[in-house]
Amino acid sequence: LVGWWDAGGSRHAKDFGPADASGAVGNAPAGVMSYWAWSKGSATLTVYTSSDQGASWQKSTLPAPYRPIRYYDFKLSWTPDGALLGRQEDAFEVTDSSGSTDLGIRLWRSASGGAFTKVYEGSAGSPAPGYTYPTLTVVDGRIWSKGLWSDDDGVTWHAVPRWR
Repeated sequence: LVGWWDAGGSRHAKDFGPADASGAVGNAPAGVMSYWAWSKGSATLTVYTSSDQGASWQKSTLPAPYRPIRYYDFKLSWTPDGALLGRQEDAFEVTDSSGSTDLGIRLWRSASGGAFTKVYEGSAGSPAPGYTYPTLTVVDGRIWSKGLWSDDDGVTWHAVPRWR
């Protein structure tokens, strides 16, 4: 995992070491940047966080909610109250009453550096065909995750009703 950022008018990079799945942690508070990493066979996720433009980094380790199989099937984000929220894509297959098959998602939440708890599992939250949405977005305290939303810092989730 190599993190990149701009500070003081120049580009900076830090090599955090090897990882089989990794990414930036979204929705960080102002002045904070974070990256996450997972190594194959590990039971933990590692989160690297800096609040001084990359001059120093804090490392925290959390029990992994599951074992990511590729870099794009797990996204991690900060919530407004400082918890970590993970979205697991392609978690399982779901077949609806019409026989149509979709891939389900799981949402995981970790408060205060504790273990991740599953807070949502289902097929809702997939974007409409042909559209892409940010994985996890915070607007006025509400968390949006594609076709889902939460007003309680990601503890409970509701599907956005489709109007067409």
